Amino acid sequence: MSLKKQVHTVRSRQKQKTFRTLLSSERLEDRCMLTASVGSAYDSVSSTWFASLSHSGGPASSLAVAVSQAPSSSNSASENLNEWIVRLNSEATKTIRSVADAAKAFANAPYGIQVVKGLGLTGQLLLSANASAAKVGDYLKANPLLAYAEQNMRVQALQATPNDPKYTNGDLWGLNNSGQNGGVPDADIDAPEAWDITTGSRSVVVAVIDTGIDYNHPDLRDNMWRNPGETPGDNIDNDGNGFIDDVYGWDFYNNDASVYDSPEDDHGTHVAGTIAGRGNNEIGVVGVN
Repeated sequence: MSLKKQVHTVRSRQKQKTFRTLLSSERLEDRCMLTASVGSAYDSVSSTWFASLSHSGGPASSLAVAVSQAPSSSNSASENLNEWIVRLNSEATKTIRSVADAAKAFANAPYGIQVVKGLGLTGQLLLSANASAAKVGDYLKANPLLAYAEQNMRVQALQATPNDPKYTNGDLWGLNNSGQNGGVPDADIDAPEAWDITTGSRSVVVAVIDTGIDYNHPDLRDNMWRNPGETPGDNIDNDGNGFIDDVYGWDFYNNDASVYDSPEDDHGTHVAGTIAGRGNNEIGVVGVN
């Protein structure tokens, strides 16, 4: 590295100033510059493949990926739009060179399949259909023109943060631990992250082997399993399973259908609340489901 000193003098009527400037030079390291090459035409985005087609009487198309808000009670993170995102394979794009060409190629396709629009990437298309996903999926995935086919789904952002006071005040740190009350941040089961995917399903039944459960508790009564084959209070074993009036289960200690004997059954109620306490009802706790 070289160093050279220069002296600059500036004069004015009032005073004279001298500025000293240090100039230096250094060698830069070797650098690799990025290229603007995009590879083959098949891997490129083209205005030709952004064209939209109108179909009289056909279904209205959504965007390829749409985001909407769903109520907190929603149990699903996606909705089937009966649309498909497909891509022609590179061999097919040698003869099918536009969205209009693709529409002709699918003109005689079954299940009401038709081209809605291109999605920009060469050979990538949005299709609509009017048959079951199983039938349409089997047809498209076996189609020799296609590199892939997948359902277009509307993604829903679940508003899943519950308003139950025991959750909002931080008592339920096992579900979400931000370090409240001197706890260890993130020492929890990541319940909010799970709720952003699903808040559970009534098709899931959890058996609690513990003390009894207060099935009339306001945080539990709406989520309690009920035996569909049993008629309450008729003193008959309607479903023929050997237990009379087992509407909510069976008390094997006392050998009867009363699954809640207060107060000794409070622990089972607590466990059931952790599993299935109703969320977003502004009382008590919220369960995992």
